[in-house]
Amino acid sequence: MFYNGTEAAEIAGLFYSDIPMVLALPVGVAIITILLIGYYFNPQGWKRLYAYSVLFMAVFTGWLLMTSNVLGLLLGRQWYIFSYYALRVLAYLLPVAANLVIYELLKDKNYARMGLVIGAFALLGISAAAGQLLGYESLEGCMDYYYPLLGIGELPAIYWCIRAARQGDALCQAIIPAAVIFTLLGLFDGFSDFFALQGWRVFLTPLAVYGFLYFVIYILREQLRQENKLQERIIGLEYEAVKAQARLEVDPLTGSYNRNKLKSLLLQGMTDYRQQQKGFAMLLLDIDFFKKINDSYGHETGDAVLRAFAMAVRQQLRKNQYCIRWGGEEFIVFVTMEGKDHVLQLAENIRQHVEATLLAGHKITCSIGVVFWEGEKDTADQLFKRADRALYQAKNQGRNCVCQAE
Repeated sequence: MFYNGTEAAEIAGLFYSDIPMVLALPVGVAIITILLIGYYFNPQGWKRLYAYSVLFMAVFTGWLLMTSNVLGLLLGRQWYIFSYYALRVLAYLLPVAANLVIYELLKDKNYARMGLVIGAFALLGISAAAGQLLGYESLEGCMDYYYPLLGIGELPAIYWCIRAARQGDALCQAIIPAAVIFTLLGLFDGFSDFFALQGWRVFLTPLAVYGFLYFVIYILREQLRQENKLQERIIGLEYEAVKAQARLEVDPLTGSYNRNKLKSLLLQGMTDYRQQQKGFAMLLLDIDFFKKINDSYGHETGDAVLRAFAMAVRQQLRKNQYCIRWGGEEFIVFVTMEGKDHVLQLAENIRQHVEATLLAGHKITCSIGVVFWEGEKDTADQLFKRADRALYQAKNQGRNCVCQAE
């Protein structure tokens, strides 16, 4: 390539021709860095899309360096020779790498035939490289076919992206500006170079990197949005699981816990005893003469009394004290051991509160049997048997009283 002009004008043109490269190179490096960081912190994301995008940007960044006229001025003749061949090899790789990104976006679309587009560019590049190795200047000669193929081959790729975007594919919509800009500027550079339209060999294709930057930002934003949706879905599932677990452990009539909860409380209580030597106690409560309420006023009134009784019991409980409906009109209060006197006082407080409170319009009383966990030698069956005996003793003593199991 020969240029005719004053020394100052030629040197100025040399530097001016590198302006697009200078504007694009930091952006290309930044995109590669962003993609690698994004992939590192989220390896479960779009793996291939990230990989193909990094590959394309790596080829593109290498191609940018090869377009620099200033580097040739600084590094001398050997750099010009190297960059001459590298520029053309990378030029053949560019559409292949770029279309791999589009291929990944359209892989689930039956109408997209990106394999044919990639194959056509790959075949042209292989032919150019093979001819060059055989002694022909095919790297330069095949450029006569490169730009027509670029114009023809990218049209269906862009059309398929537009079609996918109309179907709601957000990533395909985001890649369209980059694909259009790269294609148009690539064609402009090709025809400008072929017909010597400019005084200097200036490539405008580097500026298309800003279109790809928009696509990369959109990828990160879309992935973050999906992660937020996934997190919200996980939180929702956890909430539903908690509600389902609560339904399994809560008596629907009284709102107290049921036998399922008691099983887990007993297991936890035995575990705490082994680890901390901290025992527990149970109060077995029975509403006195409850059958008369059902017989006299009906089961609907009986259910209302049960709900009011459970509420009255829970009002006397603190943290780590649980009210469980054992069955019928019988309830169990599970208490983490804080001393036997404290447990007995709690039972007496519950008895007095029930006696003093009008429950669903009725005055009722309850009998309470108190039993304590006796340690490793004790079993759940023995615990319940002692609780039954204590409650039976309270009934025999005239009801409306508290008895401790022997």
